[in-house]
Amino acid sequence: AGTIQHNIIERLQRNPEYTVIFDDDGSNEAADVVAITIDLSKPTVPRIEVELYHLKYAGGAPGRRLEDLYVVCGQAQRSTSWLANHGRRTDLFTHLLSRNDQRVQRGAPTRFERGTEELLLQIREMSRRSDVKLKVYVAQPGLSKAQASHGQLMLLAVTERFLSDTYEIPFSVMCSP
Repeated sequence: AGTIQHNIIERLQRNPEYTVIFDDDGSNEAADVVAITIDLSKPTVPRIEVELYHLKYAGGAPGRRLEDLYVVCGQAQRSTSWLANHGRRTDLFTHLLSRNDQRVQRGAPTRFERGTEELLLQIREMSRRSDVKLKVYVAQPGLSKAQASHGQLMLLAVTERFLSDTYEIPFSVMCSP
C-alpha cells in the first residue's frame, strides 16, 4: 500500500470495464501492471485492448532524475516487441499466464488483481483471431508537467514518436500538474 503500483491498481479497479488487471512487477515483466479490456462493439471481430503500465520508483529527488525516466521510457519502447508479429500477440498472454504460474508455485499470491487464469486463457485463444491493440503508459513519482526539464520532455517526445511510428501505439505519461 502507498506505492505508485498500488495506486495505479486501485485506480484501474474503480473502472468496471477492465476484464483483467494483472500485477506483473518483477524481472522479465511485460509491464509493472497490465490491464485488459475486450471491445465487443463488432462481435464478429472482438478487439483485445491491452494497457501496459511502466512505473518507476524514484531514485533520489522524485521526478527530477532523467535516469529514472530513461528506465520507464526504455520499457515503454520494448513494449513494441509484443506486436512484432501475429504470434507475439498471443505470446503476451502466454507470458502473463506463465508469470502467474511461477508465482503461485512459489506459494505467493496470484498476480490477478481482477480476472482469473481461465479468463486469461480465453483471451489468449481469442488473440489468435482477434485484433490486439496496445496502449502504453509511463508513470514516475513527482514528475511535474509544469516543471519538466528539456531533457525529460525530449525523451518523452522520442518515446511517443517511436511508439506511434512503429505500431501506432498510443503513449501517455502520468505525472503531476
